Amino acid sequence: MSGNKLQKMLSAALYVILAIVLTTAVLLILPVYRNYLNMQNKVSRLEQENRELYEEHQTMQKEIADLEHESLAVEKIAREKFKLCRENEQILIYK
Repeated sequence: MSGNKLQKMLSAALYVILAIVLTTAVLLILPVYRNYLNMQNKVSRLEQENRELYEEHQTMQKEIADLEHESLAVEKIAREKFKLCRENEQILIYK
């Protein structure tokens, strides 16, 4: 019987040690996992911002090319941004 009691005590001690090790592992891994999730979210936001900036860049590149090669594009900018007009034209501004 003494051997059986000792074996039960060792088993119980082993389970307690195992529970402590698992709890410690979870407590150590949880902050790292949260940090990982935060970084994943940040990467997603930055990728989205990168896509938006790339699209804006493409639009600006097209606008630059149009301004360099097409007189209508220059005229459009002059009319819209600088309120310029041709001779004998009138500008009507609605508010």
